[in-house]
Amino acid sequence: MDLTFLTGLGVTPENAAKIIEENGKDITAAELTAKKEQIDEIKTKTGDKSDGGELARLQKALDESQAENEKIKRNAALKEALSGYNFHNADVAMKLLDADKLKQKNGEFAGLDEQIQALREKSAFLFTDNPPNKAGSEIKGGSNTAQSGMNEFIRSL
Repeated sequence: MDLTFLTGLGVTPENAAKIIEENGKDITAAELTAKKEQIDEIKTKTGDKSDGGELARLQKALDESQAENEKIKRNAALKEALSGYNFHNADVAMKLLDADKLKQKNGEFAGLDEQIQALREKSAFLFTDNPPNKAGSEIKGGSNTAQSGMNEFIRSL
């Protein structure tokens, strides 16, 4: 399930992002619970004695699952934040952002506006509110926004 699928069903981008985030929580919460139960079971069976590395392996798997869960939550929050910027495709926009430079605090992403502005200047065709390029189009067959934006993007390379 992705944002495009849900918006295609008529769900607003904001609500679609929330649905995706909640779905990710459900899946990862179930995985985390199962891994915790496995660790507790091993501790009970071994009396917290050496288990030949099984406990350490499961703890590592639990830690990895928790890290993945945090990543899913962060990506869902970022996708929701991007929904207000009028992208044609927020998934593409997310891949173009330098997520390591974005610091999340209280549901806000510091540095996001600056990266969006840079994207708007460099790749205006990514936005739905981008005015068409009236200077002419290198792609024949019309001068729609996406084609003009694509020409600008190609010229910038």
